[in-house]
Amino acid sequence: MWTAFTARNFRGFRNLRLTPLGRVNLIAGKNNTGKTALLEAINLHSQPQNCEVPFAINNRRSSAPDKAFDVETCSWLFFDREASSGLETMSEEENGERRSLQVWIGDAASVAAKCPEAENALSETLRTPGLRDLWFAGGVRIVQRTEVNGSKYYSVAFPGSWEGLLSGGQIYHHTNHSLFIGSAGRSQEEDAKAFSELEAANRQEALLPSLRVLEQRLQRLSILLLGNKPVVHGNIGLSRLVPVQFMGEGIRRLLSIVLAITTAPGGNVLIDEVENGLHYSVLQDVWRAIGVAARSANVQVFATTHSYECIQAAQQAFAQNAPDDLRLFRLDRHNGEVKAVVYTANTLNTSIDMNLEVR
Repeated sequence: MWTAFTARNFRGFRNLRLTPLGRVNLIAGKNNTGKTALLEAINLHSQPQNCEVPFAINNRRSSAPDKAFDVETCSWLFFDREASSGLETMSEEENGERRSLQVWIGDAASVAAKCPEAENALSETLRTPGLRDLWFAGGVRIVQRTEVNGSKYYSVAFPGSWEGLLSGGQIYHHTNHSLFIGSAGRSQEEDAKAFSELEAANRQEALLPSLRVLEQRLQRLSILLLGNKPVVHGNIGLSRLVPVQFMGEGIRRLLSIVLAITTAPGGNVLIDEVENGLHYSVLQDVWRAIGVAARSANVQVFATTHSYECIQAAQQAFAQNAPDDLRLFRLDRHNGEVKAVVYTANTLNTSIDMNLEVR
């Protein structure tokens, strides 16, 4: 589990540091302070071996998602769009491990100057001279360089004219999962796939206690076809099993969250606008369920919120069982830079008791 995270030259962050991190970390702040961007930085840092992640992050926001490997759009990952200068993310683990990830975009000459081994690796990916000339003419590369306790790894990718992606390198194989849940939730297909993994491992019963927070009648879950697509259904005592999305947006949202946590052991789960679809009266129980699932799977949760009720519910839920698991970080903009104010269990309790603004 991370104890600290830093993002430099990523989106609107010149130099943002979060510490000390907890098991569950709530991110608050006004609009345009970078709450979602922070989740994206963590998502990128958690998957250094995957050359598609920098593009995928932007595709979530893009109005033209069919351009999977659009370098121009990808350049907006960088502060002031300075892609050639690069960005850096850093994490510190409880066990003392320190890991950094540097990402930049450049042409062959600039990449060769900064990381010659990356350019050599990309050149070896295609050995046919004609193809190499076709791909490399005037093209740009995206490079990810990882350093773990002094050991260095790198990956390089070249987006082709046919929207393919060539890649190579000496890749750092980071096996922990990082799952991103957007403000609109995950697709039914994603949830069905995750549930299938649990079912195959005979672990689907682990979901029921959390989901019964919102639907006490729930007896079991199954996957059935709905319109020729696999969809998670639930038995709530009716004559037929009911598709989860027809039980209500709240239980569908909670299913996505708990599925993500349960299927990402040892990794992190990133939830944008966590309170979406959830009634304020159940938020405390939802946070209690998230805490139990996260501890059981050894998962670290990062979630954004605009809601004071959501923050208060989290504080109350964790105060009863595991107060040290919760952190609140409020992002504020000062003199053009975004900084984080941290609230630990004690300071958050005091602030809420005094009705101070912590959003």
